Amino acid sequence: FSWILLKKDLKDKALEIITEGKENTGNEVIIKNWEALANNKFKAFSNAQFGDQWYSLRLETMKAPKQKTQRTPRRFR
Repeated sequence: FSWILLKKDLKDKALEIITEGKENTGNEVIIKNWEALANNKFKAFSNAQFGDQWYSLRLETMKAPKQKTQRTPRRFR
C-alpha cells in the first residue's frame, strides 16, 4: 500500500503505513523500504524482492534482466 501512496506523491502517509508494517512483520524487504523512505531516498523503494508475489498483483511490470553480451576470445596470431 505504501508503494501506491508513493505513486500518488503522498510520501508522509507512505512512511506512516510502512512504519506500521515494519513493526508488525519484521520483513527484510519492508525494513529496507522503510529505511529508504525514512532517509528521503524514494527512488530506492522497491518491492521487486517479493518476486512473483509482487508482480502477480499486476501493479507494476517486471523489468527484463540485462543480457550480457558474450565476447568471443581473440585468436593468437
